[in-house]
Amino acid sequence: MLIDSLLNSVDYGEHWAAKWLELARYADSRGYERDRARSIWRYRDWVIRAYNDDLPYDAFVTQQLAGDLLPEPTDDQLVATGFHRNTMSNGEGGTENEEYRVAAVIDRVNTTWEVFQGTTMGCVQCHAHPYDPLTHEDFYTSYALFNNTADHDHVSEAPVLRTLYAEDEAKYEKLEDWLREYGKKEARAQVQKWRMMIKTGEPMIRPYDFEANEGGVFTGRADEDVLFMKSGNSFRLPARDLTNVAALHLSYRPMSPATIEFRIGAVDGPVMGSVDSEGWGSIRTLRVPLEGSVGQLHLSGNGAEKTNLYCTVRSDDTGKLTAINAIGYEPYLPGKQEAGYAEVEAYIAGLLKAKDSITTPVMVETEGESRRPNYLFKRGNWLVHGKEVSPSVPALIAGKAPREIENRLDFARWLTSPGQPLTARVAVNRLWGALFGNAFVTTVEDFGSQGAKPQHQELLDYLALEFSGPMEWSQKALLRKIVLSATYRQSSAASPELLARDPHNDLLARGPRKRLTAEQIRDQALAVSGLLSKKMYGPGVMPPQPDRLWDAIPSRNMKWTTSEGEDRYRRAVYTYLRRSAAHPLLTTFDGSNREVCLSRRTITNTPLQALMTLNDPAYLEVARSLAESVAGMPEVKQKINALYERLLLRPAGVEEVAVLTQLYEEAIAVDSDEESALTVVANALLNIDEFLTVS
Repeated sequence: MLIDSLLNSVDYGEHWAAKWLELARYADSRGYERDRARSIWRYRDWVIRAYNDDLPYDAFVTQQLAGDLLPEPTDDQLVATGFHRNTMSNGEGGTENEEYRVAAVIDRVNTTWEVFQGTTMGCVQCHAHPYDPLTHEDFYTSYALFNNTADHDHVSEAPVLRTLYAEDEAKYEKLEDWLREYGKKEARAQVQKWRMMIKTGEPMIRPYDFEANEGGVFTGRADEDVLFMKSGNSFRLPARDLTNVAALHLSYRPMSPATIEFRIGAVDGPVMGSVDSEGWGSIRTLRVPLEGSVGQLHLSGNGAEKTNLYCTVRSDDTGKLTAINAIGYEPYLPGKQEAGYAEVEAYIAGLLKAKDSITTPVMVETEGESRRPNYLFKRGNWLVHGKEVSPSVPALIAGKAPREIENRLDFARWLTSPGQPLTARVAVNRLWGALFGNAFVTTVEDFGSQGAKPQHQELLDYLALEFSGPMEWSQKALLRKIVLSATYRQSSAASPELLARDPHNDLLARGPRKRLTAEQIRDQALAVSGLLSKKMYGPGVMPPQPDRLWDAIPSRNMKWTTSEGEDRYRRAVYTYLRRSAAHPLLTTFDGSNREVCLSRRTITNTPLQALMTLNDPAYLEVARSLAESVAGMPEVKQKINALYERLLLRPAGVEEVAVLTQLYEEAIAVDSDEESALTVVANALLNIDEFLTVS
């Protein structure tokens, strides 16, 4: 059956991913003034695969909101959390990291409620309204759900999931095998802890949590989030039980040769570990073994009680010696008495230093001393705190018996629980709108009292119950049911009387008619010309665009380098998207620059759109390819008919042949080149309404 073949095509995932990525504000850059590059394309690829694999929508939601909190999360589940690492970050050197970290958390709150609940939570960010059932406090109890993640608006984009090269990945797998074999009852928990530690570098204690700082200078700008240390400077790490700590992971930037010491109990206490810092360099992570830690703890009478480590930097040099970025704790590796222990233990330091083939920003929950308190912001000002709040969801939509919601995973499970009917309705409404052009609730971003009233509410309710019930959240099953319905299979033709009575097809008395999206317009043109590449996944590509478009942006050596070979003709979902200068085809046909979530594109008709499809280099290449495909036919009429069959799946009408024949003759009179004249004819066909519209 045609429908099943389309649902099973790999193109299906690319098509629907393009729509989701606008909700997820996916981009290949970070936004704001510098708009630096961001390597997060693995998230885009995860979305495509999730659609093609028909990942149930409840899992689709959960993995994106809280994949890192699942038991022993896979790399794919961590990559899925890129949904909320698509927030903008400010790389300008004079900005305050905490201000833009807060801005990112606020964006996550607003996006989550809009995408999954059709709720405009941002309206109560600064104050409540008498007519609004959501309160000012509701915003900040939701904020508390997202406020305890390890990202902090740093240029490093930490935390990132490291994809190692094959040789290092093999070593890491041996480490995991060792943990599973000798970790005994705690093996699963140990594997998860070590995996996060090696693959994401978390959890870490960062300088803003250091205590008793003596002489160090903390800088929390966008390009620095470090504690600068001179000789004799010291600080204290928050107290903790150290009996199971084998080593520290020191993330630092060397600036001059020095010794970095870690002492127990006091700044002049026994040395537990030290490392010789190298000369000037970039941030790196070193393993610092804590020698005899258990013995030292018992000698000091601390036993398994919490105690402190003090860090001191020493050197004969003056000036800045090092910049401390973060410190993590490594537990003891099990199986010390087993053969091969030393070899596996040696892998750890090597893996920390190993180069990455790819890094992908992901969400990681903070823990222990790094957990942040949560407060209501007075008038929405992040610097003016009101009362302390705890994570929860608004009572208005919590349901009759809300479960305890303490973190993002609890929240994601609540969203897709049987007692939360709004999630399925919002998803069904969005999908229906994508198929018909108009959703049941036309304000797909707002199901609230200020949004549009639902059309055909009984049908929306029915489909939502089917989707979350018998269909088991299968988006392919839902699509199949809708497109096989008599409603969808109607002709889009309408009599003048029906158009006058129902111009927007609110009555569903005819089939859908809507303009293609920006991505579909480009992809369809490439497809009919035979140029479209089937290559999938990987970093964003750069098809032709106007020269010097990026020149006005502080580029940091970022250049638009037009892709070669088949990368030039890949689907629009793979086009490199820089927020400050998105590809003109996307913006001209109503796409967003991905700075914030966009639930609904406003469809416009402007002269710029015609200028784009008439003059865009990619369209001219498509027209040339089409001209070449029919050039060998003997008569102009045959060539025109062949182009119609290829582009519109029908023969040309008598009047159409006459008009295009005249266009051909006028074009060939200019330079006597048949192929150029046919290119003009093909380009005209690429621009007619029938080619740009679904009907």
